[in-house]
Amino acid sequence: MEWHIDGNALPVGTIYCIGRNYAAHAAEMGTPVPTEPLVFLKPASAVVPSGTTVFCPPFSRQLEYEGEIVVILGKPLFCATFAEAEAAIVGYAAGIDLTLRDVQAGAKRSGQPWAVAKGFYRSAPVSPVVAASAVQLPLEIHLLVNGESRQKGSTEQMIWQIPQLVVYLSKIFLIMILLLMIISKFIKLYIVIERNKLLIKMQME
Repeated sequence: MEWHIDGNALPVGTIYCIGRNYAAHAAEMGTPVPTEPLVFLKPASAVVPSGTTVFCPPFSRQLEYEGEIVVILGKPLFCATFAEAEAAIVGYAAGIDLTLRDVQAGAKRSGQPWAVAKGFYRSAPVSPVVAASAVQLPLEIHLLVNGESRQKGSTEQMIWQIPQLVVYLSKIFLIMILLLMIISKFIKLYIVIERNKLLIKMQME
């Protein structure tokens, strides 16, 4: 799997995901606003291009979606400064984080990891990448299902801004070159119904 930025082919890497990065998300989940970023991972095999048909695995009956902002880094980082984190961002995309909510709930009850619920095959559809040089923050994400608006939000509403999250992750991981990172954002959760068509738009405000 590759993305293309300014004529360069970029392989997909590990996806570092940030959960509950919006106060509205925490309130909806009935949980306090996090004091530090909540991190989970998706494997590179979860990423598929927009237009791909996604199937709910047979061991789940509750596939849910969240609109996302995807950030692509162009160099490996470890213990990065804020300036280094900003300079490493080479592109942005819109994405959808698919979750097997019933599988996740069972894992939570048992104290088990969420890897299956979050990292299954094709669980991260992503749009073509837009070069960072062509993007001006803040960004707005708008998710439509069968033409009906379901989610809308802006990077201005995030608890931690994108460079702050890159700095935080680089203190824990060696963030490898050409990383894909999903910044979790949503206002409401919706259960995916069979044959629904999801359209997600990313635009500068």
